[in-house]
Amino acid sequence: MKAYLLLQQMLVLFAMMITGFWACRMKWIDRHGSNKLTTLIIKIFNPMLILSSVLGDRPANAGNLLGQDLVLASLYFAFIILGSYLFCKIRGYGRRDGNLYVLLTAFGNLGFMGIPLIRAVYGPEYIIYVVIYLLIFNILAYTYGIWLAMGMSDSRRSFSPVLMVNSGLVICVIAVICFLARVRFPEPVVSFCTYMGDCAIPLSMLVIGISLAQSDLKELFFDKDTYIFLLFRMILLPAAGILLFRLLPFHSDVYSIFTLMISMPAATIGGMLAQEFAGRGNEASKIILLSTVISVFSIPLLSLL
Repeated sequence: MKAYLLLQQMLVLFAMMITGFWACRMKWIDRHGSNKLTTLIIKIFNPMLILSSVLGDRPANAGNLLGQDLVLASLYFAFIILGSYLFCKIRGYGRRDGNLYVLLTAFGNLGFMGIPLIRAVYGPEYIIYVVIYLLIFNILAYTYGIWLAMGMSDSRRSFSPVLMVNSGLVICVIAVICFLARVRFPEPVVSFCTYMGDCAIPLSMLVIGISLAQSDLKELFFDKDTYIFLLFRMILLPAAGILLFRLLPFHSDVYSIFTLMISMPAATIGGMLAQEFAGRGNEASKIILLSTVISVFSIPLLSLL
C-alpha cells in the first residue's frame, strides 16, 4: 500500500516537473526566471514549509523520538559518505572524479523532494523529523561539501566559517526550538506559514523541470558511466541502508522517515558547489537531473523493502 501511495505521489511530482519542462520549451519562462524562482523557494517558501510543520499538530511521542531521529540522521550521513568512498575506491576514480561522486551521493534532495513526499505520505506534522536531517545537511554542505568541491580543482581557496550561516540552517534551528518549546502562534500566523509553504512543493518541481528542458537530453540519457554511478546511488546504496538499519531498534516512525531520506535523488547544492569551486556544474547537473527522473520509480521500488 505504501509503495502504491509513493508511486502515486511521485507521478504527481513528475507531472509538475513535466509542466516546468513544457513551460520552458514554450518559452514561457527562461533560465533567469528559473533562478528567481529558486531564490524565492530557498529564501521564503521552503522556510515557511518547515515552520508550518511545527506550528500545527505533532505526531504521538514526537518529542521523545527526536533523539532517535538525530542518531539515525547522523548514521545516515556516515553510511552514505562511507559507501560513496567505497564505490569510488572500487571504480578506481582519482581525487577529482571521486570527490564529485561523493559530493553527489552525500547530499540528497531532502528538502525540495523529501519534504513534499513526507507531507503527502505521513502528514505535515512529520516534517519535523526531516528538519533534523536538514540541520545536519546544512552543516555538512557548507563545510565538508565545500571541502570536496575545492578538492576537484587545482586552485586553492580558503574556507570561511561565514558560509555556514545561511537561511536553511537558521530556519531549521528556529523550527526545532519552536517544536521543543511547544511555542503556539495565533491562527492567522499558522495559516500564513501554511499557505506560503504550500507554494514550495509545485514551484520546486517546476524548477527541476525547467532545468531538464535546458539540458542536452541526448547527452543526459546516453552516458554509460553515469548509469553505473546512478545504479549504485539510487538502488544499491539505499537498498543496503534500508536492510541494514532495519535491524537496529529504532521506532517505526523514525525508521520510515529514514527509508525515504536515503532514497532521495541528488540535491542541486552539489551542482552549485561543483560549479562555484571547480567549474564542473554542467557535469554535476546532468547527474542530478537524471537521478531525479529515476527516483520517480526507484523510490516506490525501494519502499517495498
